[in-house]
Amino acid sequence: HTIVKGSSLSSDDIWNDLNQRGYIDDDGNISKTFRPHQKNYNTEIDSAFDDYKEKILNILHWKFLKYRVTNGAKKIENNILRTKRITETMLKHGRAESAAKEMVCIHAVLDELEVMYKGTCKKMKTTLIMDLSEDKFPVMGEPIRLNQVFLNLAKNAVQAMEINPTNKERVLKFTTSKQTFINKDGKKMPGVEIIVSDTGRGIPKENINKIFDPFFTQGKQRSEGANTGLGLAIILKIIDDHNGMIYVNSEVGIGTNFKVYFPLITK
Repeated sequence: HTIVKGSSLSSDDIWNDLNQRGYIDDDGNISKTFRPHQKNYNTEIDSAFDDYKEKILNILHWKFLKYRVTNGAKKIENNILRTKRITETMLKHGRAESAAKEMVCIHAVLDELEVMYKGTCKKMKTTLIMDLSEDKFPVMGEPIRLNQVFLNLAKNAVQAMEINPTNKERVLKFTTSKQTFINKDGKKMPGVEIIVSDTGRGIPKENINKIFDPFFTQGKQRSEGANTGLGLAIILKIIDDHNGMIYVNSEVGIGTNFKVYFPLITK
């Protein structure tokens, strides 16, 4: 019998009140005592229900507030779950304890990336170029985490080109070569250099030193939640765990180059 679920105003309340006013009899029919005044029926009934108007509006108001609170609580719950997933991602890809490393050929990792990501590039109208040298470049590492480095760089590049206000061609390019680099301990080492370049919007100079900070982003992406600001932080952690280095060079409106180095296995 409840008119508004969860409220104290019910159809029984209205029935009893109209009955007490003499408008309806015990069977729900118009009362005989009211029939002589039936010409004023609409006015009288409207007057009777006016008494309930404020109560009904108040109930709807509280129902709306309850919805707002419930909906807000749901958003908070979703944010908590999202934060939990982010934390788990950080622990998974940036954990201090690593799985046992094995010999991995960088080109094998990049070949796998090309297979995985060429469909996305085609969908985003982006030209994917793999300019790989003949060397295989063996390194000691974890294949899954190394793949994550280049996958995150590719995703960042495609997103940067998607929101680039210019109409220039979108190009994502991977280039490899053998180079000597200085590791985090200041030692020169023979290594493989992987350059990941794009023709995206570029990174402002004031943001260059912030891009590897957790949760830093350059603005909201088109897809809600597309960018958590963790991609480059994860990349930096993985590269550091592999005794590698990463450098970035960028120009606003032109594009960005990431140079990644890993020490080669030498006989």
